[in-house]
Amino acid sequence: MSNKYSTSNGKLIASGLAKVTHQDYRGAIVDFNKVIEVDPQNIEAHYQLGAAKGALQDFRGAIAEFNKVIDLDPLNAEAYYHRGASKAYLLDFMGGVVDLTRAIEIRPSHEGAYHNRGSCKGSLQDYRGALADFSTAIEINPLNLEAFYDRGATKVILQDYIGAIPDLSKAIKLADIMFASALGSNPMTKAYYQRGFAKVKLQDYRGAIDDLNIAIKNDPKHSEAYYLRGMMKIGIGQRNEGCLDLSRAGELGYEDAYIAIKEFCNKPIP
Repeated sequence: MSNKYSTSNGKLIASGLAKVTHQDYRGAIVDFNKVIEVDPQNIEAHYQLGAAKGALQDFRGAIAEFNKVIDLDPLNAEAYYHRGASKAYLLDFMGGVVDLTRAIEIRPSHEGAYHNRGSCKGSLQDYRGALADFSTAIEINPLNLEAFYDRGATKVILQDYIGAIPDLSKAIKLADIMFASALGSNPMTKAYYQRGFAKVKLQDYRGAIDDLNIAIKNDPKHSEAYYLRGMMKIGIGQRNEGCLDLSRAGELGYEDAYIAIKEFCNKPIP
């Protein structure tokens, strides 16, 4: 039975895709380029070549390939999506918004385009617009833990600490379900840190310390978590432990820790 990979070019594309599966992106690029040498208008070869270059962080090379896909197929939502994401990696956030918006126009249910456009808007300090896009991504896929995290972190920026905590808690819960059993710990260290920060702002200091404990357990080099935990411990009367945390934060490169040590730890206890 024939299929789209039964031709010579198709077999090369299949070979390239198999290499991508094994993260042999350079080998895949060789295969996709061979197809393009014979068939310069092969849309899939250009698309897969762009994706492979993106995986190697050659984002300018990836954009060049997605440009060719779009020239050949102006309604290719995935090409706009990946070109927009590549532009974002190059810090061209406005260009990213334009491409991701076009991907959404072509395919209104494109979860990834909404999520990535939200991230671009956040980088452009359009936080309200970012929240709207993260919310739409969540509506499309209620299991998108990164969208819950990003929406929660954006609410922290907007000082909506009460609204941030449920989103960050949802991200943590989803990560527990998806990953913790396999990894042995919850990988959402950033969500624990952000939730801890929100709890600090809501004066739930012991709750904040609990979250920061987990963030530090998962990432023993998280200087900001050590600093924040140290300040909280000092605030609840655990000065010695707090000063040890501040010292560790300083050792890890968090310069503000030394200012806090001078203010809180180098003076005699009254």
